[in-house]
Amino acid sequence: MNEILNQAACSLRLGQINIFAIGVTLLFALISDIRSGKIYNKMILASLIGALFCRAMQVQLGEAALGLGAGFFLFIPLFVARILGAGDVKLLMALGFWSHPGAALAIGVVSLFMGALLAFVVLFFQALRKKTSFFYRVYATLFSLLPEMSFVPLRLDASIHMPFAVPMMLAWLFLVAPNF
Repeated sequence: MNEILNQAACSLRLGQINIFAIGVTLLFALISDIRSGKIYNKMILASLIGALFCRAMQVQLGEAALGLGAGFFLFIPLFVARILGAGDVKLLMALGFWSHPGAALAIGVVSLFMGALLAFVVLFFQALRKKTSFFYRVYATLFSLLPEMSFVPLRLDASIHMPFAVPMMLAWLFLVAPNF
């Protein structure tokens, strides 16, 4: 596992402009996804146009096109299976266009793992809400054993929206931070 992470980190050794642009793209996608539950096409299009000009000046359009294709072909099956939304796949394509196929794959795979972990945490706290669930009974039992603490059931909204830009940003930070 450590070897895979080292290869992913090596694949993210990009130019400073590209890393900054990926960070800005992810930040805007994160804000948009959390606020409205969508990643807007205008933002993705602006990122793609910026990547096109930047990669053309770096004379790396072939590698950029491979990154775009990797983002599409590797993650479109997850859209078809309704695991990812269309905006998430387009965002991964834009990240691949800014970087290269290895980086798109690394960010996508690590963000899937982080997304699964985040979904587990969200579902765990949702299960605490239901008084018949096993987790609720464990939670209530633990707090009833501590006399100085009172048991207060957690209240969460029944409709869960899982913004995938959050794990993508975390994956990008996880992969890029060790290189700085």
